[in-house]
Amino acid sequence: MSIRLPAGWGVGIERQRFDTRERVQKALAALGNGFDWWYDWLHNSPAADDPRYIPMSYGHRVWDRPEEVERFRDKLVLFMNEPETPDVPSLTPQQAARFTRRQIQAFWRYDIPFTWAAPNSNVNLENIGWVYAYAEELRKIGIEAPPYWGFHLYTPQTVAEWNHLLHNMWTFWRQYGADRPVVITEVAVGTHLEAAPTIMALARELLEDERVLGVCWFSAGADWLWPGAQLVDTSDEEFRLTPLGRLFVSLK
Repeated sequence: MSIRLPAGWGVGIERQRFDTRERVQKALAALGNGFDWWYDWLHNSPAADDPRYIPMSYGHRVWDRPEEVERFRDKLVLFMNEPETPDVPSLTPQQAARFTRRQIQAFWRYDIPFTWAAPNSNVNLENIGWVYAYAEELRKIGIEAPPYWGFHLYTPQTVAEWNHLLHNMWTFWRQYGADRPVVITEVAVGTHLEAAPTIMALARELLEDERVLGVCWFSAGADWLWPGAQLVDTSDEEFRLTPLGRLFVSLK
């Protein structure tokens, strides 16, 4: 039995731009072999049969019916997405830890082979306190640490800001990480597109760190959030790589 892991250079294929199987496949085709894994914040992507796909249990809904948990078989599952933020279904650290335990127990109930990464939270100064509290709550319920830690790095404009985020992440990891690998499930520069080439190259360099399993760029179609930030131009039916997209695939 082999668990599918988000190892290497990843990309978000977000449902805001890629909401049908055809559109997902066109985005994947445009990116070609320039990435190793992808996810779309769903557990049931219309292209979930792609061998590079990684599912997510997005909010706080526990997937516990047989047909639901079967979708996670033999895969790493991303637990939650920015549960510390008010813009996403927000959870207290205690609620998030209890959700984590319930979802694990649901998989065990049906003997589903899996592993998981959490909490896919930001490590900036505003959010890192939540991550510490989540780690404490996990310990209280008997979970030393996730098998893989999932983090977001937002939104560095300079090398100094990038290093500051990494400092926050590794300081936490030295205290709570339990030597478990890290997956950066989102990294981007937001509206600071002039910084994108530098930060993208620094993100790719993280894969040379033996503590880092995978790094995922946000995102293939991010113009719905940050105009000009997309990797794939979807303005017409023939999806093409943007200059940033060409840089992304060249770094693999």
